Amino acid sequence: DFQIAIGRDQAQALQKEAITRLGSLSVCYSTAFQLLAPAQPGDVVIQNGASGAVGQAVIQIAKERQVRTINVVRDPHKEDYLRELGGDIVTSDLAKLKTICAELPAPKLALNCVGGESSAAIAKRLASKGHLVTYGGMAREPVVLPTPLLIFKGITSSGFWLSGQFYPESDHRQRQEMIDYLVGLVLAGKLGVRTKTLDFRGEALEAFRREHQGKVVFTM
Repeated sequence: DFQIAIGRDQAQALQKEAITRLGSLSVCYSTAFQLLAPAQPGDVVIQNGASGAVGQAVIQIAKERQVRTINVVRDPHKEDYLRELGGDIVTSDLAKLKTICAELPAPKLALNCVGGESSAAIAKRLASKGHLVTYGGMAREPVVLPTPLLIFKGITSSGFWLSGQFYPESDHRQRQEMIDYLVGLVLAGKLGVRTKTLDFRGEALEAFRREHQGKVVFTM
């Protein structure tokens, strides 16, 4: 099935699947795009919460940019899916993270959306002068940065909020360039997150009672 999308002075027929994937554009994909802004081809990025929508987008955008990723997840059953997306290293074992990460150069950038022990674990894998960016706190625990990392490795840390930082500080051209790039990846089949489509009229209440693998999109 197809739907018509109209943008500027052009109209284009898009498959419904593409329309569904575009539903994560304004927040999840855009956040991933901005988080990866400092990364250069050949770099390595480490992230926790990799099975989340932003984490999935990070893997796919990084792959397109020739940036390798080390991905930490809580649920081992999600590891294979993230490898299929393009994750270079995927693990749920924090205890073995040091050994596993030895396969790649030390990351310069760490992306944290969990906090607590998980944030410390990925920060420890950073190269000297590496940077930890926090954009979420799913564990509801403080971000942990061991003191030796600050003193002896010069690790720095900052937070990121798309709506509070990028959008107010960017101009129309910067925002449009980002959107055009991300839409291009979606339409090329190179960017998307797990999505379940439900009928809002008949399944809305039940949807909130169940756990889902990925985003939920309601049809009207």
